[in-house]
Amino acid sequence: MASAPVLTNKEKQVLASQREIEWLRRQIDQYQSALAPAPTESNDDAEQDLCNTIDRLRAELDVMTQFNLSRKCMTRNLDASYHTLNTLYAGPSDHDSMERRRLVTEKLQERDELTVVILRIVDQLKKARVQLAKTQAKVMEQENDSWKRSPKNHPMSLLDLKSWMIW
Repeated sequence: MASAPVLTNKEKQVLASQREIEWLRRQIDQYQSALAPAPTESNDDAEQDLCNTIDRLRAELDVMTQFNLSRKCMTRNLDASYHTLNTLYAGPSDHDSMERRRLVTEKLQERDELTVVILRIVDQLKKARVQLAKTQAKVMEQENDSWKRSPKNHPMSLLDLKSWMIW
C-alpha cells in the first residue's frame, strides 16, 4: 500500500521559492555586513558598488516575491480547476505514469539544486578572477618600476612580463 507524499508538488514549489527568497535575503545581509564602517576615498567606489549590488538584490527580491505571490494565486486557481475537471471527468489511474512523474519531479529538483551550486561557484570564480587581475596588475607595476630603475640588470623584459600574465 503506497503512502501519500507528505508535501504536494505545489507545497514543494512554495518551499523552494521560500528558500530562494531567504537565500537572497542572506545575500543582501552579507553585502551589507561587508561595508566598511570608516569610509575613505579609496573605499568610496567599493562602497558604492556594494550599495548598488544591495539595491539590485533588493529589487530582485521584490520581483521574486511578487512573482511567488502571482504564482501562488495561479497555483490555487489551477488546483481548483484541476480538481473540478478530475471530479467531473475521472480517468483511469495509472500507477506507472505517476511513478515516472514523481521521478521526473525529483530529477528536476535535483537539477535546480545543482544549478544553485553552479551559480555560487561561478560567483566565487568571478571574485577570484577579479582578485587575480588586481594581483597581476600589482606585479606588473612592480616589475615596471624595477625595470625603470635598472633595465640592464632586470631578467625580464616588459614583453616577457605581459606574455606571462593571464588575461
